[in-house]
Amino acid sequence: MASQVKRFDEINITPLTDIFLVLLIIMMVIAPSIAQKNEAVALPLVENGKAISKNLITVDVSAKGDYNVQGESVQASELGAKIKALLPTVTEQKVLLRADKASSNKAVLNVMKAVAGTGVERIVFEGEAAPQKKNVSEDVAVSEEGASTNGEF
Repeated sequence: MASQVKRFDEINITPLTDIFLVLLIIMMVIAPSIAQKNEAVALPLVENGKAISKNLITVDVSAKGDYNVQGESVQASELGAKIKALLPTVTEQKVLLRADKASSNKAVLNVMKAVAGTGVERIVFEGEAAPQKKNVSEDVAVSEEGASTNGEF
């Protein structure tokens, strides 16, 4: 009589489950740091302008071309929908655009195109206030003879 060999047809899913659990834990640890990634935006310097009301929808454009609406990372294709959803929450129908001075014009234009279809009245560009220049007449006092009297020349 020939001996029959018993076939092993079952799959052991315990190692597979262990791998999935480890991956799940890794993703749970990494996900908050990815979601909170809000790069600092280095604003360009401006010589003059008015103070800005902070009760506006804020759109940040990073140097890499990443978009943040109210501090939340958003894809370029979702900008218009996100801004439109936030309009009822603000008092002024304006968008505050904070673009990094190293960001591309294309990234800024993408924001402007997205805002155009949302019903926003105006886009406000924010910049960093430039340091005040000293008035030259205050630094140099000229005597009656026309010579400098402050001793620096």
